[in-house]
Amino acid sequence: MDSFEAAFFSGHDPRFLPVFRSAVVGIAGAGGLGSNVAMLLARSGIGRLILVDDDIVSPSNLNRQFFFMDQIGQPKVTALVANLARLSPFTVTTSHRLRLQAETVPATFADADILVEALDNVQGKMEILSAWTEVFPDRPLILGNGLGGVGDNNAMRTERLFGKVYSCGDGRSDVAEQAPLAPRVTLAAALQANLALELLAVRAGILVESDYGEP
Repeated sequence: MDSFEAAFFSGHDPRFLPVFRSAVVGIAGAGGLGSNVAMLLARSGIGRLILVDDDIVSPSNLNRQFFFMDQIGQPKVTALVANLARLSPFTVTTSHRLRLQAETVPATFADADILVEALDNVQGKMEILSAWTEVFPDRPLILGNGLGGVGDNNAMRTERLFGKVYSCGDGRSDVAEQAPLAPRVTLAAALQANLALELLAVRAGILVESDYGEP
């Protein structure tokens, strides 16, 4: 580890860092949830991120997503890879500009230890849920569910739905009815990123007190 890398990670717990550095996390979607999850995981030292999205950066994205004005019109995955590279040179990124479908999920995220779902449509969420749990039932899937509106901080939570499938958000707010503003979007993204780190630490046997990992 060179001096800059040592300085970059100097505030990290040395028990967790090797686990995070060797991990691969997939992120389905690079919008409000996905771009912020990616940013948080890169800061945390995740070794590799697999990023998938088919959209482009628009002006309305800038109020809650990890993009900048000069990136308007760029594919989100292209812009996000550039932003993550500026943030940390220690996370490798693999990106795919495509619309995920059930049949493409297994091959696209085959290397992922954990998949974070960060889409904004119910059909896409259900396709990922079905495909992932069928092919990788022993690998965690972290869904985003309920992040619209303002306030009600204590409603934001993490829960195990079944098996290795988890949900982060309030579980009820609909962004079609309550606008997805930056604070609640980022809260949900932080819950997803934090749970991914927790599950990796549990799998490695470092973290033994967890409500969400294996007993």
